[in-house]
Amino acid sequence: MIRTLVVGGEDTFSERLAAELATEAVIYRDPVENGAGLRDVLVSSRPRGVVYVAPSRSDRFGLPKVWEAARVAALCREAGIRHTILISSSEAIEPDCRHPGLVFESWRAEQGSEHPIARRWLELEEKFLEAAGSGACVLRPAPLLESGALDAGSGFFTRLFRGRAAFTLPGYNPSLQLLAPEDLSRALERVVEAKGVGIFHVAPAGTIPLHSALRLAGVPRIPVPAVLQSPVRWALKAFGRAEPTHRLAYLRYPFTVDSERLRSLGWRPLRTSAEALLDSLPDLPEKRRPAEGELRFDDLGMDEKYIARRSRGAFRFLHDVYWRIDIEGTENVPTAGRGVLVGVHRGHQPYDGVMLLQHLVRQLGRAPRFLIHPSLTKPPFLSDFMTRVGGILACRVNAERVLRNDELLGVFPEGIRGAFTRYRDAYRLRRFGRNEFVRLAIANRAPIIPFVTVGSAEIFPILGKIRWPWWQRLSLWPCFPITPTLSLLPLPSKWHTVILEPIHVEKEFPPAAAEDPEVVQAVAQQVRRSMEQALGRLLARRRHLFWGRLSDAVAETSASRWSREAQVTAHQEKEQ
Repeated sequence: MIRTLVVGGEDTFSERLAAELATEAVIYRDPVENGAGLRDVLVSSRPRGVVYVAPSRSDRFGLPKVWEAARVAALCREAGIRHTILISSSEAIEPDCRHPGLVFESWRAEQGSEHPIARRWLELEEKFLEAAGSGACVLRPAPLLESGALDAGSGFFTRLFRGRAAFTLPGYNPSLQLLAPEDLSRALERVVEAKGVGIFHVAPAGTIPLHSALRLAGVPRIPVPAVLQSPVRWALKAFGRAEPTHRLAYLRYPFTVDSERLRSLGWRPLRTSAEALLDSLPDLPEKRRPAEGELRFDDLGMDEKYIARRSRGAFRFLHDVYWRIDIEGTENVPTAGRGVLVGVHRGHQPYDGVMLLQHLVRQLGRAPRFLIHPSLTKPPFLSDFMTRVGGILACRVNAERVLRNDELLGVFPEGIRGAFTRYRDAYRLRRFGRNEFVRLAIANRAPIIPFVTVGSAEIFPILGKIRWPWWQRLSLWPCFPITPTLSLLPLPSKWHTVILEPIHVEKEFPPAAAEDPEVVQAVAQQVRRSMEQALGRLLARRRHLFWGRLSDAVAETSASRWSREAQVTAHQEKEQ
């Protein structure tokens, strides 16, 4: 009786996979159209486990056949095989502007996918698990860079980094995961030994941006707009270099995964994405191999060198010259450790968050990561910019990851609708939604640091809104804002920002209080009141919209009246 039977796959990969398994393994590559040959092998050898490797280039799109995987699983079930494993692909995770960065196995799996490649992988996994029954397992490895790799996605990236030129999309620089073959072999060995069931992601020890990977491989990048990609690929088809245009999405948005379930079995990756890329390029000249320190990249795409360059140039000009931002209360931001920055977002563009980042980088050497809406990662160039300055998709998983790393998390609790507030109501706070920032702060033992800005609403004062369904689908904005400059050139208003004293919820409440709705609501109301009062004081002291500092004397009557009106409005909203 053999321990493991490896079915399908390319010659080189299957042989390597079988050779690196710690247990005895046999390879079976014959076609399984009728299933007779595989049935005989299963009956005669009686393996304890079967690993099915979907062969690459099974159809014109370079995708495996669903029926073949289901057939193999059904034959294994009939033969009484207790443990059946499918080698799938992380391409089952649809590349999308809503991708949060590093996703778990359950992310959007039940909702399906609109992308044809991701949908095919998800369908293959579903049919395999259904046919195999209990005891079935699916491994979703990141792309491997070697000839004869296990799936078409790996072949696509292998050709991308070994070609003479790479046709990419302008304005996009997604983070990629490139897996070393030995890490996949070790993951498979661990799953076989532990008899793991369900879906497991197999990811390397880090990501690498697309542009950095191409520079590392020495492949020139040729940005071609999406509308011109099809003609270019048709022209290259005669030379055998064309790829399906569906794969362009994997060069636009990330499809990166997290291996938490696999790590719970004791598996750890040994190689990073950059190291896996270098290992796949044995002919790379030694002088072009970077130092070890140059191969470190942020998992979620933040680029500290990019932020430093912009802080000395464009960000500094906007902060010091164009908007002449005065900021008070910098001492309220911790110089180390975690914290939740809670602010007011106006002007429907991300300038206010970027300007606070510029100030904190220059004064404290700390770059906060702001939770952002998918509309900021969908357009070209803006997507790359937001990722590099630390923008991460707004979700609980990303927020907790930032706080666990003892970083600063930036939150705008009013959401995207707060950014599109009409100018007449610009300095009246909207509802805070689900108050998720309070739960995050209490559960992760982080202080809440409110901050408010007066002046950012004047850069693009929204005078009206047009609700076009086609525009909402295209941009993911709730409306098309009507501004004096059509949202093209921000006005040079004078900004005043105040960072308020921290609210130390980590000292007042235990982590379990994050699940108490009364505690969460009380803290949210406290944060909102402090922000409303700070806005009232700033408005009372502001002399002019476009120049001048705040007056030293505070107009108590005006500020108190504004504060009372804001509190009455909040109370009415609560009752409704």
